Amino acid sequence: MILTRRKFLRTLVVGAGSVVAMQLMGCSNDSDDNTDNHSDPLLNRFPHGVASGDPKSESVILWTRLSEQYAEAADVPVGLVVWEAGNEDNPVVAIDNLLVSSDDDYCLRVKVEGLDPYTTYYYKFVYTGSDGVQYASRKGRTKTALAANSDDKVKFALASCQDFIGRYYNSYLTLLQDHDDTDFLLFIGDFIYETTGDPSFQDSTDDRKIEFTDRDGAITINAGEKTEYQAAQSLDNYREIYKTYRNDEILQEVLAKFPIIDIWDDHEFTDDAWQMYSTYDELATLKGKGTGDKAIDRCTNAMKAFIEYVPFDDSEWSNTAGNENSMAAGKDVIETGAGGAGEYHPRIHRAFEFGNTMKLVATDYRSFRPDHPIAEDTFPGHMMAIEYELNAVMDFDMMEHVERPRTIQEEFSNYCVNYCLWSDLDGSENAHLKSSIYGQLVQRYIAAGFDTSLSQTNAEKALSNGLLSVDYLDELIAHLGLTIDRNVAFNESGVFISATKGIPFATMGKTSLVTSFGTRYAASPKWYELYTLLRAGRYTEEGFGSGKTQVFGAPIPTLDTLWSDSGFTDTNGKVIVQDWQNAWGEGQQAWVEEELMTDAKWRFVANSVSNAAMVVDLSTGSIDRFLATYPDGDYPNGITEGHVEKAKTILTMLGAVLPSVMGDDKLLISIDQWDGLPLARKYLQENVYKNADNNTILLSGDIHSSWVAEHNSDNGKLFEFTGASISSASASGLIEGIIESIEEGTGQDLTELKDFIIDVLDPMLVPDNPGGASYSFQDDDNDKPMMKQELREYIENNTSLHHKNTSEHGIVIIEASSEKVETNYYTYKPAFVTECHYDNAAKFIEENINHRQFTISGDAQNRQMALTKGQRYS
Repeated sequence: MILTRRKFLRTLVVGAGSVVAMQLMGCSNDSDDNTDNHSDPLLNRFPHGVASGDPKSESVILWTRLSEQYAEAADVPVGLVVWEAGNEDNPVVAIDNLLVSSDDDYCLRVKVEGLDPYTTYYYKFVYTGSDGVQYASRKGRTKTALAANSDDKVKFALASCQDFIGRYYNSYLTLLQDHDDTDFLLFIGDFIYETTGDPSFQDSTDDRKIEFTDRDGAITINAGEKTEYQAAQSLDNYREIYKTYRNDEILQEVLAKFPIIDIWDDHEFTDDAWQMYSTYDELATLKGKGTGDKAIDRCTNAMKAFIEYVPFDDSEWSNTAGNENSMAAGKDVIETGAGGAGEYHPRIHRAFEFGNTMKLVATDYRSFRPDHPIAEDTFPGHMMAIEYELNAVMDFDMMEHVERPRTIQEEFSNYCVNYCLWSDLDGSENAHLKSSIYGQLVQRYIAAGFDTSLSQTNAEKALSNGLLSVDYLDELIAHLGLTIDRNVAFNESGVFISATKGIPFATMGKTSLVTSFGTRYAASPKWYELYTLLRAGRYTEEGFGSGKTQVFGAPIPTLDTLWSDSGFTDTNGKVIVQDWQNAWGEGQQAWVEEELMTDAKWRFVANSVSNAAMVVDLSTGSIDRFLATYPDGDYPNGITEGHVEKAKTILTMLGAVLPSVMGDDKLLISIDQWDGLPLARKYLQENVYKNADNNTILLSGDIHSSWVAEHNSDNGKLFEFTGASISSASASGLIEGIIESIEEGTGQDLTELKDFIIDVLDPMLVPDNPGGASYSFQDDDNDKPMMKQELREYIENNTSLHHKNTSEHGIVIIEASSEKVETNYYTYKPAFVTECHYDNAAKFIEENINHRQFTISGDAQNRQMALTKGQRYS
């Protein structure tokens, strides 16, 4: 279907030299550039300032919004004046018939073409009132990109994640005060947050809050509880968020001074979004309380507001014949399997060239990506793997009968349990147990928040589909003094249930009926690695006779699934990315590969989420590693012997209980990012990013923390800079949430761990080489992975961390020249993000900003990255 029921804002195009008889009669400026014009935004004709974006060598996008208070009709003419420094009386553009429309919330986006390369321009918009008085917007400044043959330096800022609620944009003060010569701002996601006060990370204040005018159009979460809040759903909701954010004086100044290249991540639509799906609404739907299926209207509203409020260049693809000015206009079709046939998204991914110096390829991680590989409602009692699959993946024979198993096999066999089909319990030995098992499972669903009817439906579905862990079923009825007789046939065969071997989802940490932990957050790296390899080789056969095909990627084993390593490559032996791992979709992936065929000195790829493997090691081994790193006792971050002793006590206690609850004592922080799609990540790193010049640099955000990484292999070097959040709650807060879930699962009081985790997290608990064998299934006798190396190579990550800072906020300034790339992190402690330092910017920067610089230099064969300013830890 073509979604044309709601028109999308089109980019108007004007050329330099478009000068008409536009008489400016001493315009009354809405705001003086040096004063606060936000005391009464209703008196401001252009209350949300001006902005520019998507700079090319000969064009740029200019943006503003006319206040609806002064719009006397559905369509209102607005003027635009563009000039070079010192030539306001001789403008390159002066035009007065640009229409703003109520359909677009009176936003205006204009592409000015025919400009000179690498030139600074100034601009303003003009509104003529019914009384004939002209009112000008604040003055904006913008800059075009380098000429195609230029070798000049490029300087740009990297930013992401700017939550407004209860927080201030102090991170931008460094950019405004000390880096006025920055060419552009690259914003890589979460320009807004869709919620009004999610208690897990937002805390409203009188000055920084959002309350929707259209409350009925919003999604209400935790209705009637103290933690009730709302999430945007209607178009008015999303527009209101953008307008509130754009009222911030510092954000207005940033957008007025620097052209922005903006890609979205998830919160422009909804948390951890994929395609047109909303994760928390999915969870509500599972409990019978959500909207169900795709949130098409909601996603359409989010996209329309994004296009209205972002200076975004869609002019090259927005004029599809017959669908002009519609959602379908020139958008990339999202094919079946990645959004549904015939549905459209705005084309967020686009590329920018800056002379010979650099090319920037900005990607879209959300619009085409598949669902998270492990669903939130995956039944913990279903088998994740069974013996014939494990036999194919592990570097030993699971079925081999030996008197004294080798250590490696014996160790892994300890994880295995027996499994059965629900129908296997129909015999006289176990038939009387089925009603008790069913009844107890229904009660668990009710306790998890499902109503009685849905609990019954879910229990029936869980038990009748898939292979069931006998241990899990036994645990349901153990308190009744009941247990399953395992000396009965499995599937009417000659094999007893007691002889079956497999791994249930509960063992890998998916212990709750519905949860984001173990599915989107806090997954065990070794179990997740194994699950990915197992799923990639698991297939079903479809069709008949010679037309039969193998469909790989089945999420769970059944009696009908098979396993083969042929699923990792095509018929020519070329590595492939299966649909359930492909975040970009085939079209975007091919586009990226083509765009990276460039002679530019540096190739930057902007991902909204990080490629770096991010592990928190809660084993006592993390303390041993820390002490070996600092043998002289000169610990960073103010860590003392007392911290070390406390860590030993807490982590020893966790080691006794954590594996049974989370599947491991080492956890991936987030599998919503590339850690959750490791096959695709490895493919892109080795087959798309790396080249003989070793000149690809990844730029990322989302995780609210700073990471500097290398992903090196025999194919070459790959560098990555992940920027801290502008204001959003830091990653250490997310890790505290993981600890709280561990508390809930273990019954342990981990208050002490939460109290000191920020101090010890980065240097002690986050390993520098999170892809090492110790984070996989490992044979301790020879320090090698238990899995077959030829399979693990498809998934193995080579992340090496130069820097990690999970608590501080800030901004990144990058300078790329023909000789080197200098990346500067300017960060500050989280306590200051809830304080406004707009009026004492210079003092705030001098007293609180930490500066670290990382430099990439050397020729293609000797490319190196090093810390060249500042210290690794605060």
